[in-house]
Amino acid sequence: MQSTLSLSVLREIQSSSIPRFKSLLVKLKVLGVAPEDSDRVRGQKFMLVAMTVGMSLGGIMWGVLLLAFGLAQQSIIPFGYVVLSVINLAMLHMTKKFQVSGHIQVALSMLLPFGLQFWMGGFLASGVVMLWSPVAILGALVLQRGKGMGVWVIMFLSLTVLSGIFNNVAESIKPEIITDSVSVFLLVINVSCMVGIITALSISNVARDRKMRKKLYATMTELEQSREEIAAQGEMVQEKSDLLEAQNLKMMDSLRYAKRIQDAVLPQTKELCEIFQETFLFFRPRDVVSGDYYWCSEVGDKFVVVAADCTGHGVSGAFLTLLGSSILNQVVKEEGIIDPGNIMRSLDKRLASYLKQSASNNSRVADGMDVSVCVFTKGKTDFKFAGAKQSIYLVRDRHLTEVKGDKWPVGDNTKYAEKEWETQTVEYQRGDMLYLASDGYKDQFGGVDNMKFLAKRFKDMLADMAWQNANDQSRRIEDAFEAWKGSKPQTDDVLVMGMRL
Repeated sequence: MQSTLSLSVLREIQSSSIPRFKSLLVKLKVLGVAPEDSDRVRGQKFMLVAMTVGMSLGGIMWGVLLLAFGLAQQSIIPFGYVVLSVINLAMLHMTKKFQVSGHIQVALSMLLPFGLQFWMGGFLASGVVMLWSPVAILGALVLQRGKGMGVWVIMFLSLTVLSGIFNNVAESIKPEIITDSVSVFLLVINVSCMVGIITALSISNVARDRKMRKKLYATMTELEQSREEIAAQGEMVQEKSDLLEAQNLKMMDSLRYAKRIQDAVLPQTKELCEIFQETFLFFRPRDVVSGDYYWCSEVGDKFVVVAADCTGHGVSGAFLTLLGSSILNQVVKEEGIIDPGNIMRSLDKRLASYLKQSASNNSRVADGMDVSVCVFTKGKTDFKFAGAKQSIYLVRDRHLTEVKGDKWPVGDNTKYAEKEWETQTVEYQRGDMLYLASDGYKDQFGGVDNMKFLAKRFKDMLADMAWQNANDQSRRIEDAFEAWKGSKPQTDDVLVMGMRL
């Protein structure tokens, strides 16, 4: 009955002590640990705490033994070591400064055994208590990964030499209670403790290194998997990039072919030169093909010049330019309509028909174009003009006159049901400069403040350069545009035509 009761009491004590030990171990593991500490630093701090606890237990053991032998004064050193170690751990917990606490602990663990050995009567009398000092070197090796080991080794050797030099002095103050049998007993205890502590530290360090290697291996495995995934994604991205590049090449080939078609449809500059004294043409598509276009034709003693800006740019605008050029060929060349207002009306009616535009059906294409039409008669000093949301500019003696068109565009009949274009007569003198232009030049963003070029700056430039020959004017128009645009993208298609009347 008594035996059963004793076993139950032991089990109860064991069951209650294990959780407490685990709780204490968890607290020791996080002692002095900061949130930003790496796993390596956390491991080093735990090894410092473990070394301090182990040596402190040895200090308590030594203090108790010395008190048992009646050596109260000598017990001050081991008990003092324990107190200083506790203070050092408290400082580590508060400051999180591992290096400082590590140096202090190593120094205490190395110095105090030599001090205790001297006070107990020297090397043999103390049972070679200096054997505790090499633990400090082992601790420095584990804690500091070999950094600064030379200093600690030199300190240990110096203390060993000093203890040998002053060993006779120590023997002269040996307490009488320390006999040879006591010294042997102390030696056995010291050797046993050293073996135990060194073995425990070594096993702990090996276990920690094994854990670190295992974690490193797991990390390397994850990195390898990530590398393979990244490589697979890279191959996929490269495949898509190659596909996009191939599609882009096909698209550019199509655009270049479309440009050749558009260039073939647009009139040559020499057709303008045959009628006027001087001409220049600044034609700059934004996206290979243009939504701006120009057109000219000679019918009897009349010469028709057209500048147009279609809705959109690129391919969509280019389709409208081909349609507009085709309609102008029908209206002017085939049907002989040469009045600018009538040309506008015919162009508007046929464009609306082709695009199936009407005021009652707004589900169809709502595109249109802004157009300037000028008709010159040989031998006369005036010409006829009609404009659809466009103006023309006549410059004489650096004075610019803007002749404005009507507010209706050609096409876009979903917004405008009834439209009318007035044919205006414009007088000129020989040597005057006439300019037709789309709004692409004026709407280009650039300059220091990334603003539009604007109509005023454009008209001032035309008035200032009109006296120059056509080639110089063309260069000035181009240089001013490039300087204003700078590194900014081109905003729209650009068309500027200049003719010396």
